[in-house]
Amino acid sequence: ILDGQGITDDLMQAIAAEFNYSETVFLLPPDQPGHLARLRIFTPGEELPFAGHPIIGAAFVLTRLGRLTPAPVATATLGTPAGPVAIEVAWRDNGSFFARLTAPQRPSFLPHSIPARLVAGALGLRETDLIREVGEPSWVVSGGLPFLVVPAATQRAVEQASIDLSAWHELVALTGVPQVSLFAPCDDPTRADWHTRMFAPALGVVEDPATGSAAVALGAWLARASALHDASFHWVFEQGIEIGRPSRLEVDAEKVDGTVTTLRVGGSAVAVAEGILTLP
Repeated sequence: ILDGQGITDDLMQAIAAEFNYSETVFLLPPDQPGHLARLRIFTPGEELPFAGHPIIGAAFVLTRLGRLTPAPVATATLGTPAGPVAIEVAWRDNGSFFARLTAPQRPSFLPHSIPARLVAGALGLRETDLIREVGEPSWVVSGGLPFLVVPAATQRAVEQASIDLSAWHELVALTGVPQVSLFAPCDDPTRADWHTRMFAPALGVVEDPATGSAAVALGAWLARASALHDASFHWVFEQGIEIGRPSRLEVDAEKVDGTVTTLRVGGSAVAVAEGILTLP
């Protein structure tokens, strides 16, 4: 939405429910010096403090409007409830648009003691489909939006996952986090490093085709799990294949002195529709 000024919170939520996309983003004038714009992001069910792909989409629109001019790269800061998000945009050699954002917060890691059978059951899987050492907690990871990060043993297990709502509600009650990132190594490493899916039925998003905030959380999980003490990481994630909307996300992480310090996620965007919304 190009101009969110004067639209009430309730109406923003109603518009997001009407569109029924994973997220709807409203562009507003900046409220901090040096910021290009302020963003508010809504799923069909609630407002989010941070989400990656609405920000990448907003950067694409701001570029089309001439407010960002890649020559060959443009940078800006966008305001979100989770904090300022630095973003860079570019036109790649093949003519595609690409944007990369830096997560607004350093990653946080919160352990939870959750029975493996419950995690597996909520995802319609068997315990043996997941990688879980005895006594190892489940981790909720956030770089601006928290996710329960669940490693699967195989790509096939990720492909077969389906939400069992009864177990899902029980799982969310334990963690307080309604978003799950499920992942496994990609069967074809020439295509991507990790095969991922993201589920958030409580937000009105049963499954999301591409989730920058989940990629941030998963990148933090992977970097923390690495035995390397100081390192720069780069991964390609594939997502959305199971729902016919394949997406490709590029994730970078920095680890210094054993601490994950910086996370970036990037992706492409294209325009698929534009129009006029008539408000009551």
